[in-house]
Amino acid sequence: MDELELLTALVEMYEDKHYPISPPDPIEAIKFRMDQLGLSQKEMVPYMGSKSKVSEVLNGKCPLTLAMMRSLNKNLGISAEVLLQEPGAGFPEALQDLEWHKFPVVEMANRGWLPKGNDIKERAEELMHGFIAHAGGIDAVPAAFFRRGKGSRYNSKMDSYALTAWCIRALLLVRKKLLKNKYAKGSINLRTLQDIARLSYFENGPLLAREYLEKQGIYLIVVPHLPKTYLDGAAFLMPDGTPVVGLTLRYDRIDNFWFLPAA
Repeated sequence: MDELELLTALVEMYEDKHYPISPPDPIEAIKFRMDQLGLSQKEMVPYMGSKSKVSEVLNGKCPLTLAMMRSLNKNLGISAEVLLQEPGAGFPEALQDLEWHKFPVVEMANRGWLPKGNDIKERAEELMHGFIAHAGGIDAVPAAFFRRGKGSRYNSKMDSYALTAWCIRALLLVRKKLLKNKYAKGSINLRTLQDIARLSYFENGPLLAREYLEKQGIYLIVVPHLPKTYLDGAAFLMPDGTPVVGLTLRYDRIDNFWFLPAA
């Protein structure tokens, strides 16, 4: 018996190495599960969105989205590694309270922040997961301090999802550029701010201001605002403590530029 068990183990190891069995095609796995449970395409609508979408997916005309995969895994018991076509794979951790379809993914794609596609809204979750990952992950997304006047309130029509997308984009751009100097905490004081303000005298003052701040280890970037953010600028810290000043230049005037960083 011991010899037989050893030979069986050796055969399995040999087959796993030289003749690995690939996971089944996800569409074929769905069809097989439908056949097992006696489900029609119409009965698949709750798991895949609409009758037309079910037909498109089963006919290979439309890829599965993460939302569909999660639903098929939960309700029909199709494994994540089969749906994702990756041995031992699991779904990305779902972030609580986030409704992915509310992100302005179409506008973001039009700006080149996300890849374009006909089904971009349906693939919002996977696209935003990639977008966040390139910015350093959800833990790196900053809690920004937004510039606003004394006694003012956030606009009641503000789109918090668009605002979050703007912050992530700002962080992503910052991560692509390394500063030569490291920020020293406490190095910015009233005199420093006065020196920056004096640069407004020069025609190329904004460029000089950015250069000055970068020498202090502080980022100054411009990211155009997204619709319904009503945003002029924001300041935040990167995970390592590096300060970032982000401007939208929603009002593209020189006085607006100088007012926001100084304030």
